[in-house]
Amino acid sequence: MSTTLENQIEKLAAEAAKIQDQIRELKKQIPAVDVGNPSFQIPGGEIQLSELFGEHSELILIFNMGVSCRYCTLWADEYNGVLQHLQSRAGFVVSSPDAPETQSAFAKNRNWQFQMVQSNPDFRQKLGFEKEAGDFWPGYSVFQKDDSGQIKQVNKDFFGPGDHYCGVWHFLAHLPSYKNDWQPQFKYADAVLAKDEV
Repeated sequence: MSTTLENQIEKLAAEAAKIQDQIRELKKQIPAVDVGNPSFQIPGGEIQLSELFGEHSELILIFNMGVSCRYCTLWADEYNGVLQHLQSRAGFVVSSPDAPETQSAFAKNRNWQFQMVQSNPDFRQKLGFEKEAGDFWPGYSVFQKDDSGQIKQVNKDFFGPGDHYCGVWHFLAHLPSYKNDWQPQFKYADAVLAKDEV
């Protein structure tokens, strides 16, 4: 690689990092949303939002679209690998519209270790992760709980291919053969067989 190209890349990377810092600072200025203390379904009963924080005052709650979404499954596979790091600073829970029994079976099959809960439509819609019945949007909310127990959403973002929340896309994007047409699969052996059979 020529020195000129390296310099251009370094300059653009520095500019991109600066823009990301500016975006993060702007997000902190968005007014917090009081969310109350809603309940979620778990195997055998319910759990309240306040209980999901554990020993922390901050919580990262993922809005997963459910077991039918291979993209959300890809993101969740990655959380599993960094779970201990996340939990060292905040509560971390994955929610989806699926019934707790469905979640448990799917999580066991993929060896997920994080806690899962079933979110309700009103909660998803209030925070913008379900536009209308059944029209889900994946992403996450960050919640903060104060000393009085009041809980507010203080940050959120949505997920999509190539975003900053799944490193797989960034590794693949640097392959010479990459054409931005890769799609995650639940099982890659099956995907190969299916392709060969066409």
